[in-house]
Amino acid sequence: KKMAEFQSQNISNLAWSAATLELRSPPLIQAIVAETRRKVTLLHCQDLANTAWSFARLAVNDEALLGAMGARVIATIEGLDELGLANTAWAFAKLELENLPLFQAMGCYAQKKITNFTTQNLANMAWSLARLGLVNRSLLSSVQEQAMRKMSECTAFDLSILVWSFDVLSLELPDAFMDRALYHFTKELELQGDVGMFWFDVANVASLSAKHFRNGEAFEQKFRERLLQPVEDS
Repeated sequence: KKMAEFQSQNISNLAWSAATLELRSPPLIQAIVAETRRKVTLLHCQDLANTAWSFARLAVNDEALLGAMGARVIATIEGLDELGLANTAWAFAKLELENLPLFQAMGCYAQKKITNFTTQNLANMAWSLARLGLVNRSLLSSVQEQAMRKMSECTAFDLSILVWSFDVLSLELPDAFMDRALYHFTKELELQGDVGMFWFDVANVASLSAKHFRNGEAFEQKFRERLLQPVEDS
């Protein structure tokens, strides 16, 4: 009943809360969608990013509304911060919405702010392009360069997503990147104690390459110790 009085941030905060808590109540979601539709041209850019992310988490795929939200993001894109750019890209990719004008605008603006991207932002941006099969070579080159500079900050998940994304798009990562990634990935997983599917994503790319990476042997040995050996011994 009160939602008609909600301002831009109120709407995005409610959507974010529902998504974070996984509240998939149809009446609540329908009310949020309806209010977003009514006020889409008034929503601030950062609120649009948060709402789009929330819709993706809640599997709300209203193409007409998200198209209008994308147009509004383009018109107000300078209001987006690095997280907002990455989250908007992730949301549209998650919902499999190939909004080319939006991704072109975000790609151009992202390169202006790329040095401030966290490693998770970099991974999410690369994943979004890979998910939709969009090859933005200039942006992806910038993503790779920044990931290389911030390799020590990468988590195992960040690295696996980056490697997977470039592989899906048939773009070869520089040898220096792969060598450092294999080394850092091994060390990171030792610290995390997590041997999930991250290993397989990176191992598949490394094994399919005809090149012999400097840190490839150490990675493969650890891979066999942590994953393959238990299977072979069972």
